[in-house]
Amino acid sequence: MLAGFGCGAGGLTLANTRFIQPQSILGVQWLAYLIFMGLVGGLGTFEGPIIGAILFFVIQYEFADLGA
Repeated sequence: MLAGFGCGAGGLTLANTRFIQPQSILGVQWLAYLIFMGLVGGLGTFEGPIIGAILFFVIQYEFADLGA
């Protein structure tokens, strides 16, 4: 059920995009985000990447005003 939900959300994202390129949906930046989330949360666990994703978005939100 969760996998179906993820596929449906991805399909809706692609449907709302007017011009689809592989680089615009799955670029190197997104791959780096996914690797970061998995490493920060912990490898080999189910909840590790979820915790890593939450931590990543909290850090991104908190430090967004500081710039690069």
